[in-house]
Amino acid sequence: MATDTTAVGTKPYDPYAHLRQVEAVFRKRTGKEEGKRKQRLREMSSLTRVGIVTFPVMESLPMENILQKVYETTTALLKTEHPGYMLSHSLKLDLETLKLPYEKEIMTVVSPIVQYHFTQRPLQLTRCVLVQFGEEHDAQLDIHKDDADVTINLTLEVSEDHAGNEVVFHGKQTLLSHKKTNAADREDAGRGGKTLKTHVKQWQGWCYIHYGKHVHQTMKIKNGKRRSLILWYKEVLQ
Repeated sequence: MATDTTAVGTKPYDPYAHLRQVEAVFRKRTGKEEGKRKQRLREMSSLTRVGIVTFPVMESLPMENILQKVYETTTALLKTEHPGYMLSHSLKLDLETLKLPYEKEIMTVVSPIVQYHFTQRPLQLTRCVLVQFGEEHDAQLDIHKDDADVTINLTLEVSEDHAGNEVVFHGKQTLLSHKKTNAADREDAGRGGKTLKTHVKQWQGWCYIHYGKHVHQTMKIKNGKRRSLILWYKEVLQ
């Protein structure tokens, strides 16, 4: 089932307007906690430099409704489908017969950002998986790449006692929006020849977008639970 990110009627992406919207969300959510707001903004800025775009979507997407609908339409993802690394308690959506719940709403929010930072080509949704971490679910996910050009991670639910479970990205990818100042797509090494590792905390109601080829892993959960919707998109060659 194809999803063309250029088909959704949206205004051209304005990164500065988007940043103002993000700041407004922070002010509404954190009140007078100025330090927390600035911390999130710094994190957003630093992640784009290694090829990851993250932003809050809880004000624009019905996260609880998406989670409920996904549960109703997904089935168990067998570990044998991806032996060696795939999670045991993930749930998948059969894209051959079903459509991603709230797909139009998700793409209305996400597609302008994907086009600005990652690719301007139309995209096709090839995989939709609900990952579940916690005591009764999976604990971690080993290092891997996604079989996708662009991966979208919607963090639908994070318990208040959630600890650990960060997604760690290895190396660096250059965003389309940064190509003017960076010579080429590359994975950069950190100081002393060691691979750069970027730890990304998963906030409830946030969206995380990265290139599928960006090597990453999910660290062991220490407490609580998390559920995230992982969407794999491939470019449609014209």
